[in-house]
Amino acid sequence: ISCSGQQHGSVYLTDHGVRALRATAASAKEAEEASASSPTGFSSIFTDLSESFALTDCPIWADSSTEQQCLAIEAALGGAAAVATRTGSRAYSRFTGPQIAALAERKPSVWERTAAVTLISSFLASLLLGDVAPIDVSDGSGMNLMDLSSRRWDDAILTSEPMPKGLSVALLAGQPVPSFQVLGRVSALVRQSWGLSASCVVIASSGDNPCTLAGLGLAQPGDLALSLGTSDTLLGVARAEEARPRVEGHIMAHPTDPDAVFAMLCYKNGGVARQAVRDERCGSMWVAFDEALRSTPPGNDGLLGLYLPLPEITPVVPGSGQWFVDRQGRRLNEKEGRARAPCDQSSRGVSSRCARAARLSGCARSATAY
Repeated sequence: ISCSGQQHGSVYLTDHGVRALRATAASAKEAEEASASSPTGFSSIFTDLSESFALTDCPIWADSSTEQQCLAIEAALGGAAAVATRTGSRAYSRFTGPQIAALAERKPSVWERTAAVTLISSFLASLLLGDVAPIDVSDGSGMNLMDLSSRRWDDAILTSEPMPKGLSVALLAGQPVPSFQVLGRVSALVRQSWGLSASCVVIASSGDNPCTLAGLGLAQPGDLALSLGTSDTLLGVARAEEARPRVEGHIMAHPTDPDAVFAMLCYKNGGVARQAVRDERCGSMWVAFDEALRSTPPGNDGLLGLYLPLPEITPVVPGSGQWFVDRQGRRLNEKEGRARAPCDQSSRGVSSRCARAARLSGCARSATAY
């Protein structure tokens, strides 16, 4: 059994939380007694969330408030390109390393109480295992803390000035492990609460993007996938020795092939942009949005619109708004652009961005859209 967790999000366990977690690996008899009063199993262990977790409202990928920490990390390590070369990505505000730095700076008492840091994926594995599970190399690639070439935590980053004191390999539950590594057997509490076999093993869990790659079977260099979700994500496979990280986009360890990596472009304004256009221009109806998309010719008659309800991360755009250009490349003001972009044209424009990125990449052997 394994899990997929939202990438970049982090969990902060206290000493009490670590002990409570390890208590779930108790004997079958103790687990039976615990689950008898708690059909959901874990609620009998984490009876007081504020006692078990140093932070109960944890940062996730949508947090863009750590730009200062990102700049400090890049300055300490020789610039954005240097950080990208080491970790596969320049310092990104949603990545876990900058989030840790911000947490320690803004809430020092929370950081002082932290005994273990996990990702969402490795926390799920921890619940199954009954111990703090290590982070896998693929999800760990989205932290700005792991050396991509060695797939080990980068000591120079962990001990750099922007990072808090106490951040260590031990706090991260040891070195990263392969995404397919067996961690042990499910805990007694899990077996008792959900009827899993005593022989059931726990495999290292990973992030949603790496698991998407594995689930779609993208394994050969040039394989490409386009995900149209809350955020829009373009994924492509390459050999590790051919990877050349840049300051835009990401290179991450492949979840099933130790000799491969995958490139990722992630657009924060994905589904949220399409939904904003649907609500504003198509009467809040997906049927109308879909029909408009089908009835509009590719190219949108030269009218292009950029819709950013949220600050964008690829490329970094700190503000939000709407921008329009016509077929001559002349920029239109928002009022004129909105007047010339009815529902059908808005639908086509907001649905085309990732498709253009896929074509411009020029590296696809095969493509899957879902």
